[in-house]
Amino acid sequence: EPPIVHWDIKPSNILVQHRHSDDIHVKLGDFGLSREGPDPTTICGSWRYLAPEVYNEKDRKVAHYDKRSYTLAVDI
Repeated sequence: EPPIVHWDIKPSNILVQHRHSDDIHVKLGDFGLSREGPDPTTICGSWRYLAPEVYNEKDRKVAHYDKRSYTLAVDI
């Protein structure tokens, strides 16, 4: 199955709820720009939070996305 790419991860889309000191829930919100599978030629999201390889037009044409880095960003 193709992964779903959020395209707009930024602080205002990360929802944190503290229920108890040892019970914290983190959720990702605003999936309005999300798509199935990464497309390195697409630019969308908030400019301040774009990855450098997406922001730089030259790098975007040959962008290589590391799934481990993406997973780390989502898991945070």
